Amino acid sequence: SAIYGALYGFFALGAGTGPIVYGRVYDLTKSFDGIALLGGVLMALGAALLLGLGPYRFAAHELPPLQGAPGQRER
Repeated sequence: SAIYGALYGFFALGAGTGPIVYGRVYDLTKSFDGIALLGGVLMALGAALLLGLGPYRFAAHELPPLQGAPGQRER
């Protein structure tokens, strides 16, 4: 949950500040060309960083068995 919360927090931060930054750059340059190129490069960099994480550390057979959720029938 901590990892999900951190990722969601960064997403919310970008979604909140992105339009402001894009608008400010447009006001200064009267063009979206530079900021759109920068955004594309940063998006590609982010994807490359995620790919660099590598495989999951534990194999499925090494994980403990899942416990049934409340109200769920046991098999």
